[in-house]
Amino acid sequence: MTRSAKLIVIALMVVVALIGLLAGLSFVHGSLELYPTEQRQSKARTVAGSVVLLSCVLEYALWRAFRRLRPAKSV
Repeated sequence: MTRSAKLIVIALMVVVALIGLLAGLSFVHGSLELYPTEQRQSKARTVAGSVVLLSCVLEYALWRAFRRLRPAKSV
């Protein structure tokens, strides 16, 4: 059970890292509209920054959960 739990946590960490990376790219680029207004750029960057921050917190929580899982006993 512990081995599969560790694999699940690792898979979740990879997914959260990819979401954070994509949000970071969106933060750098801003709105993807052809002619965005400054207000829409600001909104897009605010949301992307919030997603990056949330993914960092979630990544830390998953890392802590991964560290707390005990190694599998070999039988």
